[in-house]
Parts: sequence; structure tokens; C-alpha cells
Amino acid sequence: MRVTSRSTAWAVCLLAAALLAGCSHNGDESQIESLVRDYLGAIAAHDPQTFADDVSSTCHLDMAQLQAAFASVQGQDMSLDVQSVDVTDLTQTTATATVNGTATFQGHTVPMNGVSGQTNSFKVVKEGGAWRIATCPNTSSFAPGGSG
Repeated sequence: MRVTSRSTAWAVCLLAAALLAGCSHNGDESQIESLVRDYLGAIAAHDPQTFADDVSSTCHLDMAQLQAAFASVQGQDMSLDVQSVDVTDLTQTTATATVNGTATFQGHTVPMNGVSGQTNSFKVVKEGGAWRIATCPNTSSFAPGGSG
């Protein structure tokens, strides 16, 4: 009888570990979706600090250049409608996030992947326990939602 209860306990532990791993995976997806929405929201809100906070340290953003890029679009009518964020290729430290939605600039609405020929996919990495955008923006030719 003792072997059965140990076997049962072992099976319960394995099941719990599998469930926790699944929850962590979904938690990462949720965090990545939130990150991408925050990053794009910072663009629409003309908020260089939040934008910079969401970008990987490997991008080596120049804050003065970033602020100048945001100033160049200040006052322009823009909005982003993020309908969904699909997370693929998820590992413990990397993933790809693809945004589905539209961007509206000066009254013209285009799909997210149609903004200045930019992609609607971002590489993301986990740094210090937090997800960050690793598709480095090109601030010299700033285009919202783009990558460099």
C-alpha cells in the first residue's frame, strides 16, 4: 500500500509541475502581449521614456536622439488599434510577437504591417526577469511601430 501512495504522490507532483509550466508559459505570453501594447501605446502617446523602458538594453538607445525623433512626430494625429498580439517561438528568454491591427496617421488607416513598409513582428527577450523589445528601432528615420 505504501508504494501506491508514493506512486500517487509522484504522479501528483509531476502533474502539478506540468500545470505550473503551462501557467508560466501563458504568463509569459500575457506579459509579452502587455509589453507590445505598452510599447505601441508609447508611440501613439509620443512618450519616449516609456518607449525606451520597453526596449532591450542591447539596442543602446540614445535618449537625446529618441526624444528628437518623438518631437518630430509631436502633434501628428496618430492612433493604433491593436486587435491581437500573437506570440510564437516562445522559449524561456526569447519570443516573436506579431501585432494584428491598424494604424491611423493623419486620417489614413493602414494595417500594422503597412506602416512605412515596416514589419508588424517584434523579437522580444527577457532581461532581468522582464520582457523587452529586441527589434531595435531606427530613431534616425522614426516611423511608429517600426524596427531598424
